[in-house]
Amino acid sequence: AQDAFLSLKIRIREAGIETDTFGAKLIGAFKSKIKYMGFGVAVMYLRNVLGKMVANVKELDSELTQMQIITGKSEASVRSFGNAASRVSQQIGASTTSVVNAATVFARLGYSMQESLDLSKFTTMYSKIGAVDMQDAEDNITAIVKAYDIGTKDLESVMDKIVMTGKQNCRA
Repeated sequence: AQDAFLSLKIRIREAGIETDTFGAKLIGAFKSKIKYMGFGVAVMYLRNVLGKMVANVKELDSELTQMQIITGKSEASVRSFGNAASRVSQQIGASTTSVVNAATVFARLGYSMQESLDLSKFTTMYSKIGAVDMQDAEDNITAIVKAYDIGTKDLESVMDKIVMTGKQNCRA
């Protein structure tokens, strides 16, 4: 009987259908599930990222359309403005949409596209450096520019003074 069992075991091994132990089967099944789970998580992550990208593009397009309506400029001018806003956003570490959104606020106040972009840059920087809400930063910059009749060229100097004053107050 034992010879028959050994003979059967040898034939099974030669045929390549030798059975694994329960532990080996469990580990194999677990590895297989992990691969599928990892793939599923990666697909979900990619789907979320792509969804956010599409939403961001739509939001940016909407903001640029608003800029075109407000300024009455051509599509090419607004596209050029969008490219400039993208460069500014990369310089200051902000989203292009937030830069364009802030610029739109200033364009509504009658500033040119370039002035609006400059004011937007300072507003976004102020918001980030001063840990101020973007709406408050827009209101503060607008108040400073209007109250003191400061042009965009002089605003950088004023912003430096505001930051220095804030730093000194933090030390006190």
